[in-house]
Amino acid sequence: MKKFFSFVFVSLVLVGCAATTFNHARSNANSVKNGMTIQQAVALIGMAPTHETATTLEWRSGHAQTYDATPEGAISFQVKDGLIVGVPEGGIFGNEARRQFVEAWAAKRDQEAAGREKEVMDAAEAARRRSAKLAEQAEKARADSAVEEAKMRAEISAEMQAAANARVACNMKSTCQKVFALAQIYIATETDQKIQVVTDSVIQTYNPTEAGHVGASIIKMPGRGDNAVVSLSLSCKSDSLREMQSLCRLKNTRLYNGFRPFIEHRLVQ
Repeated sequence: MKKFFSFVFVSLVLVGCAATTFNHARSNANSVKNGMTIQQAVALIGMAPTHETATTLEWRSGHAQTYDATPEGAISFQVKDGLIVGVPEGGIFGNEARRQFVEAWAAKRDQEAAGREKEVMDAAEAARRRSAKLAEQAEKARADSAVEEAKMRAEISAEMQAAANARVACNMKSTCQKVFALAQIYIATETDQKIQVVTDSVIQTYNPTEAGHVGASIIKMPGRGDNAVVSLSLSCKSDSLREMQSLCRLKNTRLYNGFRPFIEHRLVQ
């Protein structure tokens, strides 16, 4: 037990001596002047530096790990070409040194605050730009959708109008037979499918199996006496794809519009 207390006592003495030595070195440090060599500064302070680089000399101990221009802080000197530089009037713990330290600290604080403020402003500006871009994209999407909708409506209207006109009336048996025969030739040569059904009143192709292909049917609807109306009906396979639907509408419209001219032109020959 005596050995333990003796060890503790010696340790406390050594710590006290170390603190006293550092305090003595710190009081001597305030006498270091610009232009002194590193060796002169070390000799005046009375102990080797704890940290040394090509541009700084520092003595740190206990809680004094950083320099704050007060006797409670670490000892720190700037070095250039082996000489002490940058020591303010009154030494590194004088009033001028403290004033410069506080100003530098305040400037750094303000710079960091300005940097944080700039980061916040930049983040806000980036968010604003993202929002504006999203709004622009949404507006473009709405405009594109409106254009696409208008195009679709126009195509549907054109197809319906063409389908309504894709019929030929006849009032003589021989003429109606010729119209019906020409209608068969038309769908055989203009559509994509082969004919599978031919009767006295109906001609029909196979249903289309490939996207974009068109099938057709011809119906001869008898009227009063020898009157009849021969009409064309088309079907196009689109697989519910918007582009293919548009292609089908355009193909149907073209075929519907060509039906009557094809027959009427040949009836007068």
